[in-house]
Amino acid sequence: MSHESRESTSAQGRGTPERPTSRDGAGFSPPHTPASSGAAERPSGPARSDPGAPPPFPGTEDVDQRRVLGGAGYTSARPSNDPVAVAAMVLGVAGLVPLVGIAAIVCGHVALRRLRTSRRAGAGLAVGGLVLGYTLTALWVLFYLATRALPG
Repeated sequence: MSHESRESTSAQGRGTPERPTSRDGAGFSPPHTPASSGAAERPSGPARSDPGAPPPFPGTEDVDQRRVLGGAGYTSARPSNDPVAVAAMVLGVAGLVPLVGIAAIVCGHVALRRLRTSRRAGAGLAVGGLVLGYTLTALWVLFYLATRALPG
């Protein structure tokens, strides 16, 4: 029985799949799950047109194969950020505290060197940490020199 022949039109005009009443003549009747109010019923497994098809992979019985495979294609996993680049950015923001900017500068340079040979992301975080580290360290040095130059 093909997928198209299993579709039936309800009173609202939506196509809902019919539930099979037997599997290979064994009298199998799947349990009925009540549909939510007015929503289309979701099939309990992939629609198999061949009765001799192998059973679904364990753990995927409730997965609708059309929904999983129906998109534009599989996407690759996003690369994770390098932890040293994240630390550089955090320390750059925390550079308002004296001498913390120096740690941001060190972490930023280490992260950029590590990112050259890895497949991780985070170059923007490392550069941001470097910019904040250098800027805030320069401001702290100017503040220190200005307070030492004042008489008193």
